[in-house]
Amino acid sequence: MAKSQIGRGSASWMKEYKTAKERRLKLETKIREVLHKKEEQILWPEPASGAKEFVGLSWIEGKCRDQGDNDWLRNHIDAEKVKIIKDVCCNNYEFARKNELWNRWQNWDAVCFVGDTLCLIEAKAYAKEMDHDGDGGKSRDAINQLFIDTLGVEYFADSDKKNCYQLMNRIARAKLLYDRGINVKLIYIFFENGAEKRPDSTKKAMQDMLCKHKNSVINKSKSKDLREKWDDLLKVVCVNVDTDK
Repeated sequence: MAKSQIGRGSASWMKEYKTAKERRLKLETKIREVLHKKEEQILWPEPASGAKEFVGLSWIEGKCRDQGDNDWLRNHIDAEKVKIIKDVCCNNYEFARKNELWNRWQNWDAVCFVGDTLCLIEAKAYAKEMDHDGDGGKSRDAINQLFIDTLGVEYFADSDKKNCYQLMNRIARAKLLYDRGINVKLIYIFFENGAEKRPDSTKKAMQDMLCKHKNSVINKSKSKDLREKWDDLLKVVCVNVDTDK
């Protein structure tokens, strides 16, 4: 979701692939393929502010393009599941909403439904964009407990997982939704050649970096089912911005 030092960033590519018809159709085909849902409709909400990405919890109330639906979650899945999503994505959703504390939670490059599957999307244009050594800020203890509960790993006590913070944050939240009965996938979209002149803007470089971070977490995890659930939860879609036009 960061902006490349040279050329365009992944958030910019994500917005183009959602709005340019031909690009969007090709991206949607690739998403359906990795999810084995070739005939399912894809429903995209848009950031209410018109921004490139969803800030914190704003995606929960995102306006859905094509349907003009401000309460897109409630009109797509039942109320009980909406409550679970809100509870998982924010420990006190109503308080955060009232006080506009959106920036204390994950920013997503995109969110969509593919049929009945909720997809949380993280976009990358080069491998180094996946390195993120977060400190947790005021939520450090709560975030560390989330990692322990869902991944069986304590992030802040282990330097071997340095730069894995963002991935751990994303997969932990997705796994918590999964464990509470939500049909969810975490999708990493790689925009190959999306960062002009960067040697790590290749499919292989980005896949290698993701695999490196994954192994750093799984190899230290005390969770017996993490590897199996990880592979089920996290899917990768790769598009080449030069040839996929």
